[in-house]
Amino acid sequence: MTRLLRVLASIGVFGLWLWLIPCLYYAPLPGGGVWTVAAAVFALVPPVALAFLPDRRRTLRVTGVVSAVLFAGWLVVPASNDGDWAPDYERLPTASFDGDLVRVRNIRNFDYRSETDFTPRYYDAIYDLEELDTLDFIKVHWGLENIAHTMLSFGFRDGRYLTVSVETRRRKDQEWSTVAGFFKQYSLAYVLGDERDLIRLRTNYRGEDVYLYPTNTPKEDIRLLFVDILETADDLAAHPQWYNTVTDNCTTSLARHIRKLRGRRRWDPRLLMNGHTDEMGIESGWLTPHGNLEETRRHYYVNPKVDRIQDPSDYSRQIRAQAIPTAAGGQR
Repeated sequence: MTRLLRVLASIGVFGLWLWLIPCLYYAPLPGGGVWTVAAAVFALVPPVALAFLPDRRRTLRVTGVVSAVLFAGWLVVPASNDGDWAPDYERLPTASFDGDLVRVRNIRNFDYRSETDFTPRYYDAIYDLEELDTLDFIKVHWGLENIAHTMLSFGFRDGRYLTVSVETRRRKDQEWSTVAGFFKQYSLAYVLGDERDLIRLRTNYRGEDVYLYPTNTPKEDIRLLFVDILETADDLAAHPQWYNTVTDNCTTSLARHIRKLRGRRRWDPRLLMNGHTDEMGIESGWLTPHGNLEETRRHYYVNPKVDRIQDPSDYSRQIRAQAIPTAAGGQR
């Protein structure tokens, strides 16, 4: 038993040591180059010590203590809203409630000429929660069948839609990296935007495949979900949090809000392979199928409709118009 415990302790120490190497490399602290060197040194010292020092148990104990201290320090590094942010993440939305009325500030509605060339535009709006009518689920593919970006769009009786997209808030000098997303590189951002921005950016300028599914969500649940998301977005403007590639991404963050309404359910690995979230929605009855899965996807495929839009002010109605038959539907 003692031997087994020692083996397990050694595995634990080396597992923590391996995890800390990228933590130091991506350390969200001033002096990035210094931490890169620290990561390299930290990666080399334990193997060298084990190879050349006589007391291997002491080396393991020292490695474990140092790793635990560094890991504890890494855990408490706070996220910040201070930074030289990329233009599309410069402003965070906020929300304030007055009975059934909610004022949302910094709703994004950029005027795009290309993916990287745009005129930033934001507006404020007041929404009446009594007028909240529909909830749509949006799935976006950019070339990978199993991975997608997901969003929710809330519709009101007056024809307005407010879309929420959970994203990484990046600085101007940062590029997106799946690996870096595990190690406190990006703040968590709830982008609240007009569909003409958040959908059109993806269909017209990024060349991504977008699917827009109406959900079978009771109106009282739509309201609760809308309020919960707005409260979280408003809180992030005052109390920033870290984005995480698995635990706090575009899908798991939204799923956390939805679970508050639908109660605890068995965890589904398709939340991580989120290209299949529409399949999950159909199985649970949240989404309505039109034939088999591929036929359903073709039915709700947005891209063939966007080229026919003449009046951008009527964008949301036109992308929900009668489905246009196409052989292009489906994931690239």
